[in-house]
Amino acid sequence: DLPAVNSPSYGESDILDQYLISLQWSVTQMVCGSMHVFGVNTAETAFTCFSLICGVFFFGSVVSTFSSTTLELRMRKQEHTAQMAKLERYLQQNDVSFDLTRRIKQRTKAQMRSRKPLIKKDVDALSMLSLKLSSELDWEVSKKHL
Repeated sequence: DLPAVNSPSYGESDILDQYLISLQWSVTQMVCGSMHVFGVNTAETAFTCFSLICGVFFFGSVVSTFSSTTLELRMRKQEHTAQMAKLERYLQQNDVSFDLTRRIKQRTKAQMRSRKPLIKKDVDALSMLSLKLSSELDWEVSKKHL
């Protein structure tokens, strides 16, 4: 049986046991693990440490995914807002009537919300293709319609 950290026999344990107990304690201080759950032998303590570390990586990936999704949504909203501000400025600079401005903005917002199919010119990366690859792509995309 492994001794508890505050046990007098802890100092008499072998170095691997002391290391694993210390590792478990330090990991539980960083995450929501509990020091009340501890192994009674070296293998159980090693498994507990491994489980806690896996939990750290899993939780980190969940937080990372949530953060990147939130950032992506924020960037889309920012782009939408910038486009609408540019439209508003254009309409004001050209003294477009209030009624026409309202209709243009409504139509523009509706178009921005719709998910229309992409066409080749919408995908900037495709302009980097060689002529041969571009031709093959055009053929494969258009042969569905032939």
